Amino acid sequence: MTKLLIIIPSLVGGGAERMLINLLSLIDRNEYEVHLVVTLKKGTYLDDVPEWVIVDYLFTSELSVRVLYKVHQKFNYFYPIKKKVKGILHNYYDCALSFIDGINTEALAFVNSEKKVSWVHGSYRSNINFYKFYRSSSYCQRLERNRYEGLDELVFVSHDALQEFETLFETKVEKRVIYNPINKLRVRAKAEEDIDIEVGQDKFVIVCVGSLLEVKNYAMLISACARLIQNGYNIEVLICGEGPLIEDLIQQTVQLGVENDIRFLGFLDNPYPVMAKANLFCMTSLSEALPTSLIEAMVLGIPTLATRVAGCKEVVADGKYGLCVDLNISEIAKGVISFYNDYKLCDYYSVKSLERARDFDDDGFIEDFKALIN
Repeated sequence: MTKLLIIIPSLVGGGAERMLINLLSLIDRNEYEVHLVVTLKKGTYLDDVPEWVIVDYLFTSELSVRVLYKVHQKFNYFYPIKKKVKGILHNYYDCALSFIDGINTEALAFVNSEKKVSWVHGSYRSNINFYKFYRSSSYCQRLERNRYEGLDELVFVSHDALQEFETLFETKVEKRVIYNPINKLRVRAKAEEDIDIEVGQDKFVIVCVGSLLEVKNYAMLISACARLIQNGYNIEVLICGEGPLIEDLIQQTVQLGVENDIRFLGFLDNPYPVMAKANLFCMTSLSEALPTSLIEAMVLGIPTLATRVAGCKEVVADGKYGLCVDLNISEIAKGVISFYNDYKLCDYYSVKSLERARDFDDDGFIEDFKALIN
């Protein structure tokens, strides 16, 4: 039996965390003994970890973890996390995997394993949340020494993410791309469940799913859709997600007079019934590594509109599988109008969504994962 260690910062409701739950539901418990180490005991997916997985948590205080991460970034001080990790890891592992590349990757240095791997879920140049650190060449060189030199392999969720990484780091570690697994049967089954959310019966419904963060660029989407609503287009926008920008975004809809047409549904454990009712799925992010919710919309056969940025354009193949538009209010509005006025275009991209979804096959992912681990 293969002994596998997986380290992850938390189990909050993000795409990478959802991918981990998908992975654990797909792999064979008779082939793998999995030890999951979670830095912070927090997240909506805590109860979704299969019961056969061994789970340990390093910290329960979010403030403590934030302080430790800040201190590490500035002074390269890692002792508290090192002590915690060494205190619970006494076994030998066939593979140790840092599931979200970052500070936790450096914890692999204290793990006794045959192979050490880190999984990159971010676009390190186009996402300002990463690039504000990685624009420093001295910081990148530090990471090359302390984070990447001890690895056997790096995995990237998209070719865009890999290319951006290579513009910043010169590490010679082996690299490969593995697309995220999308549990299609689960997505389609959960889309059939009943929901207590009213969706406009006579409106053109646009759905978005993702955390309310700056990188998701909801403010631009709201401005584009408000312009259309003010010009008489019968549109309803449903935004599924939570985050620090909620009050700013609500205030924006009020100022634009569209608070009844653009609704915030919060984080939904099951957003798929809402997605299934959409005429169009929109993703107007500033950057994505590989947008899970966009792919899930394709699994449901929903036409998609995405901005021409890293990650998004790769999934829609710059217009082949979904409409791809430039990153500005006018182009987003034009894209929405194209679907609004042409149901044949909706039907065309619905078919193309289902076609593209085949590339995120669970069986293919498991084959790639086994090749990585072995």
